[in-house]
Amino acid sequence: MPVRPVPPRQCTATVSPAAVATKMRSTRAVKVSRDVGSSSSWILRNRGKAWFEQVFLKYLSPVATIALLTTLVLLFAFKGNLIVRNPFHILLIAVPLFIQIIQTNFIFLTSYVARQKLGLAYEDAAPAALTGASNHFEVAAIATAVTLFGLDSGAALATVVGVLIEVPAMVMLVEFCKRTAF
Repeated sequence: MPVRPVPPRQCTATVSPAAVATKMRSTRAVKVSRDVGSSSSWILRNRGKAWFEQVFLKYLSPVATIALLTTLVLLFAFKGNLIVRNPFHILLIAVPLFIQIIQTNFIFLTSYVARQKLGLAYEDAAPAALTGASNHFEVAAIATAVTLFGLDSGAALATVVGVLIEVPAMVMLVEFCKRTAF
């Protein structure tokens, strides 16, 4: 049976400007990720691994840290009023997240130690353990919550509180990896 398009006068769905903006941002993020990946490949091919690690990453690391901290500050700034008005809600959101942090640390440590005992190189073990322990859905959750429920919604608040708790926890695990390099 052929698929027939819905005539325009019968279509009742609307697309909000926020949904369009979110789609555009996510498309830009994919393009930026692709461009950064191809730039890294170009640098490795033309400058070599040693230059990439000793020169390029030396300058990129502070920029990445500043970008992460700026993102957290902006998230908090946009939600600061809502966070201050609803401290009990923040507590209700934060308690399960702190329990999740314990789980994340357990997964990370188990994975990191197992990879070390298996004789994997630190360069393989640390990123694999961090990836296994992380939740890559935070940014998508924020975009979805804001698009579907609005910037002042409880769903948007919950996703921001989640990021404000989980990002420092992951940074702590990265520091642990750096200090225990084998």
